[in-house]
Amino acid sequence: MHRSRTKQIFGPLLIESPNLFCQKGGWIRTRSGRHKRLWKKKENLRRRLRKHVFCNATQSWLLDKMVTKYWRQPRYYVDDPYEPYHTREEFLVTRKKPLP
Repeated sequence: MHRSRTKQIFGPLLIESPNLFCQKGGWIRTRSGRHKRLWKKKENLRRRLRKHVFCNATQSWLLDKMVTKYWRQPRYYVDDPYEPYHTREEFLVTRKKPLP
């Protein structure tokens, strides 16, 4: 029986570590097309395009593979514009404040 290459590479990884995304932290990215044809887009969409979004598990896994441990270390800046993205209170696993 012939097995595809994707099953050999990615199959065991997903079974052995199902919470790989939570172990190394999340990545953020900008939305695609945020600078294109803004005159066509409605104001609500333009406002959403200015914000960053979290990468999904596959994108985070690929980014974790691409960078070394040095780049994964947290960095602290004065007046950091990315400060709202450092805390993840909407997820129960990463929540620091107790629920009301």
